[in-house]
Amino acid sequence: MRIYFTISQADELSGLDKKERLRRERLVLTVTKVNHPYLVRLPVLFCIVGAIVALFVSPEIVRFLSEETAKQGERVVLDGLWRIAVVLCGGAIGGLIGLQILVARIRTALRQLFGK
Repeated sequence: MRIYFTISQADELSGLDKKERLRRERLVLTVTKVNHPYLVRLPVLFCIVGAIVALFVSPEIVRFLSEETAKQGERVVLDGLWRIAVVLCGGAIGGLIGLQILVARIRTALRQLFGK
């Protein structure tokens, strides 16, 4: 399975020039918005869910990763930084999963609209 970071990386759009690729991408996103309004927002929703899940899991991960030898003042700062890092990673992973679902649906819509 290939991982897509943008919709433009879809195989159905790869052989086109930039102007045509953007036109088709906008068209298929517009059609998808009309038929499935929440599907286009899926990466953002998954990003939020991933960050919230990571926020609740972060104390356990910080406890696992924190240094026992650090002084109390240093430990508070390090634990805070670890929590921020865990929440950012959770949001990024959630957004990437949401984007993969969106691109899979977009690729199907591209094949239906343009028959490639």
